[in-house]
Formats: sequence, structure tokens, C-alpha cells
Amino acid sequence: NTLAIIPLMAQHHHPRAVEATTKYFLTQAAAAATLLFASVTNAWLTGQWEIQQITHPLPSTMITLALALKIGLAPLHAWL
Repeated sequence: NTLAIIPLMAQHHHPRAVEATTKYFLTQAAAAATLLFASVTNAWLTGQWEIQQITHPLPSTMITLALALKIGLAPLHAWL
């Protein structure tokens, strides 16, 4: 999804379009990395890969922040 929309954002070769595309890509990459790190942290703390049983607050908070970055929830909407 992220890689599919980047050409549409940068279609108009305006400096602001390129800046928005770069911000969007970096924000989405950071959110994906945070989501992956939260999943690994949850597996390390609980000993299982099931994401349905998040009992520790650290992975839960990290997943919430990563998803908030992905959907552009305020105040994490700098790329909009």
C-alpha cells in the first residue's frame, strides 16, 4: 500500500509534492519498523507469537503508536 501510493503523490514534480512523498515514506517505514519491533518484543516477553494475547504494556503501547502513525492520527499526522 505504501509503495503503491508514492508515485501518485510525486506525480506532479513540485518541490512540495516531493517533500510530502518523502515524509510519507519515512513515516510509514518508521511505523512498519515499530510494528515489527513491537511484535518481536511481544513474542520475547510472552514466549509466543500470538498477537491476540498482548498482556505486557510495552508491546501494546508500541503497537498502538505504530498504528496511529500508519493512519495519520493526530498529533502524529505530520505527513498529511
